[in-house]
Amino acid sequence: MTSMERPSFSRVLLQSCAPAIVWALHFVLIYGFAGVVCARPQADWRWWGVPATTWGVAAAGVLALALIAWSTARAWPRRNEAGDSGFVAAFTLGVALLSAVGVVWETAVVWLVPSCV
Repeated sequence: MTSMERPSFSRVLLQSCAPAIVWALHFVLIYGFAGVVCARPQADWRWWGVPATTWGVAAAGVLALALIAWSTARAWPRRNEAGDSGFVAAFTLGVALLSAVGVVWETAVVWLVPSCV
């Protein structure tokens, strides 16, 4: 794409909503993982004395935050391309901040509530 072309609406929309999509995938992944692990309480999977659910949710949280940061950084340099006023970049940043807060909120549960209760 040259500097004079405007990106397509679907591409801009996908880039703007990517942090929220990552947040939604994180939500589904951690609760699905916790459901599978907790469905077999006799297994009691632990590494270094920490339940598997804690490790899985923490790893998914770190990965989700990294993906949110990457997708936001990828969309940010395009804020002034083809006469863009900066609205899309500001919107993407707002969605990314909201998504990051959501991921942190979901991930913090592993330290506040015992796993598989």
